[in-house]
Amino acid sequence: IYTEAKKKWPNNKFFKELQTENSGYGKEIIHTEPMGSMDELKEGDWDKWKKGHRQFLISDKLDGCSIILTYKQGKLFSAATRGRGVKGKCIMRHISQVTNIPHTINYTKDIVIRGELLCPKNNISTMLMEVEQQEGKVQKNGRNTIAGALNRKETNISVFKYAKFIAYWDSNSRGNAFDNLKTLGFDIPHTCIIQAATTEAELVDIVIDRLANSEFGLDG
Repeated sequence: IYTEAKKKWPNNKFFKELQTENSGYGKEIIHTEPMGSMDELKEGDWDKWKKGHRQFLISDKLDGCSIILTYKQGKLFSAATRGRGVKGKCIMRHISQVTNIPHTINYTKDIVIRGELLCPKNNISTMLMEVEQQEGKVQKNGRNTIAGALNRKETNISVFKYAKFIAYWDSNSRGNAFDNLKTLGFDIPHTCIIQAATTEAELVDIVIDRLANSEFGLDG
């Protein structure tokens, strides 16, 4: 629909405003801090890893698209994909359609926010159906659809109106960043505190429960 309408009314105000948001297409953004992958806790590692600790704060590991937001003097300055951890692609043109990303925050220092962009489970089928009707092509899953939309020049509103940004890290917190992120107005993943006495089998049960009951798709 978007493509056909743009052909018919190329000078419409709607398309001119949207084109302004597309100005960052193809621009690479170097991350101020390397955005590495998370370490894996493999079977048998838990007993060794928990030594010397009494309790842990654990959170859902979301199966989304990792993106980085930078705020300067409380205003959203840039948004980028994680890429390979050193630099990513500018995605500012899409961010205005993600309803839970604040464009301003009550914070005067520069800060970098890392999180996942993904679709809640109960909206995935609706989002995929809308995109399939637009493009005439079967969509494999929600994550791939969002990843593909992030790399496009034009913003597909049918994707980003369903997407949610869940933040889990910021550049200015040491240790637990969740309280700070929540105060700044960001949605955060489900968290819980477990004791070091928790066995590996009990930890697996927690993960299985979260995989079944989380609002979002998880991969750990």
